[in-house]
Amino acid sequence: MRPKTYIARLINLEIPGGWGLLLVMLAYDEALALMTFIAVTAISTFVIVRLMEWRDASC
Repeated sequence: MRPKTYIARLINLEIPGGWGLLLVMLAYDEALALMTFIAVTAISTFVIVRLMEWRDASC
């Protein structure tokens, strides 16, 4: 098993979560779905990066 790099972990967490949210929101309103997708992706990427940095620094 190859070690997971920083970017691989980010992609594995961010893409499925973001697309799942987008598909759920598209059922309600297209404009709302796109705005929510952009906002949640930006915020969650920031949070995930900070958590990964914190975990790597503490080990």
